[in-house]
Order: sequence, then structure tokens, then C-alpha cells
Amino acid sequence: MDLALTYEQLAVKQLVRDFAEKEVAPVAEQLDEREEFPYDIVRKMGELGLLGLPFAEEYGGGGADAVAYAIAVEELARVDSSVAITMAANISLGGQPINLFGSEEQKQRWLVPLAQGKILGALGLTEPGVVLIPPRRLPVPSATATVGLSTATKRSLPTPARTSPAWSMSTSAAVISVPTWPRP
Repeated sequence: MDLALTYEQLAVKQLVRDFAEKEVAPVAEQLDEREEFPYDIVRKMGELGLLGLPFAEEYGGGGADAVAYAIAVEELARVDSSVAITMAANISLGGQPINLFGSEEQKQRWLVPLAQGKILGALGLTEPGVVLIPPRRLPVPSATATVGLSTATKRSLPTPARTSPAWSMSTSAAVISVPTWPRP
């Protein structure tokens, strides 16, 4: 088994390392101290194609494999973990559910701008009653979890049976898109 990085993976590594050192490192401490979101950095990551790295080119992505994606996150995290998790959340939590389960219309509407960095994606997860219902009074296990792929479309997905009462609640998730430009 050859574990050497491919040419494409090495190119991603160098691109992201250079970007992180030139664009992120000089302002990382200042952003942390001021508790500011790195709008300019995120915009530049979108322009470089980093925010859609593993998605198909037809959806504005780079068509990179999982190793290249992991390398990109690692290279950003070497300099600033907040920037790295911003990219990772946009791809894994915001874009990947649409990529895997979205209709063609949803991919065009949401995945393309996510991949281009025009909007950012995230995952909002709720478990109704978790805080308000004591463990001894949990509801009967739910048969489905609802995943919202946009504000207008929802799909129900089967959930595995769980023996623990703590996992017996229904769960809802929604992809949240936040316009990143212009800056607020």
C-alpha cells in the first residue's frame, strides 16, 4: 500500500500552507483578541476554492479527495484553528448534507454558493425537551429524524432503535446559510 501523497494532494498542501502563512498568521492573534470573525479570510478562501474543495466541479467545488480535504484543514489549523473549523463546518456540516442528499435544484441553489464562499453553511441541531424533560420522563422513542435541506424542503430519515432513554427523543437538523458578503 503506497501512502505517499499524490501530486494533487501535495499541491493542495502547499497552496493552503502558503495561504495560511501569508493571509491568516499575520492577523490570527488580533482576530482572537478582538473576537472578530475573519470575513476577509473567508472571502479569500472562497476565491481560492477552499470552501468547496471536496465537492464536484459541476457544483463549484474542486473535486478533491478526502485526504486533500483533511490536509487543507490540517494546514489551516497549524496557524489558526478557528479559520480551520470555519472551513470544515462549511464543507462537512453545511455542504455535505446537501451534496449527499439534496436534489439537483437544492445543489444548484445552495451547494454552488457554499462552494464558492458566497454563503457559509452550518448545522443547527436540536433535541426537543432535552433540557426541560428529566431523564425519567423521556418520551417514547421516535421513529424518524427530520433533516431540513432548505427552509422549504424537509425529508424524514429513519433513525436506528436505541435502548438508552437519553437517545429516545426526536431530533431535528437544518442547514443554515449565512450570506458572508457584504460584511455586516
